[in-house]
Amino acid sequence: MNSETIRNRKDLNIAFARMEKLWGAEPGSSDGNELENLAVLIEQYENEHYPMPTEKNDIRTNDQ
Repeated sequence: MNSETIRNRKDLNIAFARMEKLWGAEPGSSDGNELENLAVLIEQYENEHYPMPTEKNDIRTNDQ
């Protein structure tokens, strides 16, 4: 995994481990910036691969 993409579950786990090490870093510092970038990358990956159900999908599921 590089700091620009998370391509698979292995990359995601690496990103989480790195994020844990950086937790509490000073905002604006190089570690703080890396932490912020990892948070964005993780969010993008999760939104693509594990989307939250929409209200429409929830209603359809409950009606069945």
